[in-house]
Amino acid sequence: MKRIHLLNGVVVNEGTEKRLDLALEGPWISRIAEVGGLGGGASKELDLAGAWVLPGVVDTHVHFREPGMVHKASIGSESRAAIAGGVTSCMEMPNTLPPTTNKALLDDKLRIAHMSSMTNYAFYLGATPDNLDELCALPSGSICGVKVFMASSTGSLLVTDESLLERIFSQVPHLIALHAEDEQLIQRQLAMYQKRHGDAIPFSAHPDIRSRKACVRATKRALKLARACGTQLHVLHLSTADEVALFDTGAVRDKRCTAEAALPHLFFHKGDAHTQPEALKINPALKNKSDQSALWTALRADQIDLIGSDHAPHRWDEKKAPYSLCPSGTPLVQYGLLLLLAAVQKKRIRLTQLVQKTAHAPAIRYGIQKRGFVRTGYYADLVVVAPTKNARIQAIRSHCAWSPINTPFHHEIKYTFVSGHLAYDHGRIYDEKKGEQLTFIPLPMH
Repeated sequence: MKRIHLLNGVVVNEGTEKRLDLALEGPWISRIAEVGGLGGGASKELDLAGAWVLPGVVDTHVHFREPGMVHKASIGSESRAAIAGGVTSCMEMPNTLPPTTNKALLDDKLRIAHMSSMTNYAFYLGATPDNLDELCALPSGSICGVKVFMASSTGSLLVTDESLLERIFSQVPHLIALHAEDEQLIQRQLAMYQKRHGDAIPFSAHPDIRSRKACVRATKRALKLARACGTQLHVLHLSTADEVALFDTGAVRDKRCTAEAALPHLFFHKGDAHTQPEALKINPALKNKSDQSALWTALRADQIDLIGSDHAPHRWDEKKAPYSLCPSGTPLVQYGLLLLLAAVQKKRIRLTQLVQKTAHAPAIRYGIQKRGFVRTGYYADLVVVAPTKNARIQAIRSHCAWSPINTPFHHEIKYTFVSGHLAYDHGRIYDEKKGEQLTFIPLPMH
């Protein structure tokens, strides 16, 4: 097998930063040695000159829009953007057209990804009012999870009935990834604003329509039910300090109920939406700056367990529509690691914590086999990053061709390796080898 040596890099892994050499053979990390300890025999050597070597980002929350919405994005286009951002594995949500709600549709996505995904990949199945048997038929460990929307999404992806939620939480043999907003409260607020403004609802109403109360009520309801049923529950994109307070502090491996902070809520707040109202219309809505601060505090304290991008591309002409027609979501998969490295500079999070929240914790929480760590015998999913003297804005690679990020970064992603393949090298993508399907260790259920 082809052997690559990564020399003289600072490996950031499992709470430490240490200058080491790495040997990659085929898809694997075959050896980790002190600097100068590998010897010869490599077909390619890269002197990293002290650059950081991180386990590749495992993004557990992306929307790549394929099938059915490839005018917005595709698995191929968005995985290329991910690679440019140091993301090596992606878990994609089911709200496509048609929604991914059964094994046949899942197999179709897997076929597309096998041919076009630059990252490693896995897919969620979506829960509907009538597919419980389908969700239960797939054995534990065969998918990354089941996505439950407590607020309306694409097609039939909405579950609000209490008895059905209880059956899903108690019977489904998979991790439940939850969008927690109360649909009844949202519809009540929306009707009020429609009565007041007709078709001219201002974007400033979004945090009131998708309100704090709607988030907190749904999260409380879900946690109560999950704790009663023994569910493996992962609540996505917390947006309020009130929700944060509902979660336990501690190591991710010791929890059944875990939480995610998404990039939009970490790097934007309600005040920012005044300057980019269309771009920053997201669900759940951005909340106060104090809520944003609470998310960072909870990340540092291990009360929030991991970070997802919630990458959700739309064409800009779609986003420029009036409020009622403007789709929610913003594209961030390419910029997450760079944003987080900027947060390290500002001492909002330590570099070792960044790695924990973007690689180690996702691997542990989802039971991903042999990824998420820099270890001998693990897949060589790696990103090499370093500070740069000249701050720059990285060219946008998402198919939608826009981003809410317009500030230069002071770090550069030099290389991204996916299963040992050098997929990204100083701005150039090498796409002759595609990513691999993620495999999972079954989680202890119920």
